[in-house]
Amino acid sequence: MSEDDDAVRALLAYLGAAMVATGQPVGDVEDELAEVSNALGYPDVQIAASPTGVFLNLTSGAPATFESVKGGLRLDQAAEVRAIRHRLSQRALTVAQATEELLDLRHRPPRYPQWMANLGWIAIATGIALILQPGGANVAFAAVGAVVVVALFRLGQRFGLIATLLSFSPLHAPFFLMMRLPNNPPPISTALAFVWMIVSTLVILRLMVLGFVRHILPGERASALPGLLRRLVRSRRPLA
Repeated sequence: MSEDDDAVRALLAYLGAAMVATGQPVGDVEDELAEVSNALGYPDVQIAASPTGVFLNLTSGAPATFESVKGGLRLDQAAEVRAIRHRLSQRALTVAQATEELLDLRHRPPRYPQWMANLGWIAIATGIALILQPGGANVAFAAVGAVVVVALFRLGQRFGLIATLLSFSPLHAPFFLMMRLPNNPPPISTALAFVWMIVSTLVILRLMVLGFVRHILPGERASALPGLLRRLVRSRRPLA
């Protein structure tokens, strides 16, 4: 086994993990990674990609390696991963250069500061309202709603419980709106509906975690709801 083989195997592992981190389906990752390997002179590569990492070896019986996926990538980073893959397929990039670019990719700071990204979200929501419903009240409501969404999204990045609750909000929002809009109930009814949404979300979380404990971890005793929620929140790692 030569040093070139080790370098190519490491490069393919880095590239595969980066492609998975962009959100690309694992089947496409395996196919495109095989194309890159074939272009580099290793047509017998064996690849097993999953949402958490990539296993591969250069040929049957050869040493294998594993590279885990360390969170998602931004859109600009995802575009660079695609460019690196394309240049490798065209032999326009050496193994050493591609490896260096992939290793430096995650440490690259965002192109724009976070406050500018937040303003961009608000501007997008306001612009859509100006196109679809250009009334003053509608535009103001869209802007305020965008501020709330941005605030919840940033809080969800810091606190796992908020991210978990927000992930269930699309299930309840249509029912909440259907009940709120037609009859225009008093504020107390709206508040009670919101409380019921939170309670039902907690119940769904409890049922999901209980099912996980009973069927995936049959030897473990199911704990009470607070303990289950703490374990679930600790297992959540919000994306940077």
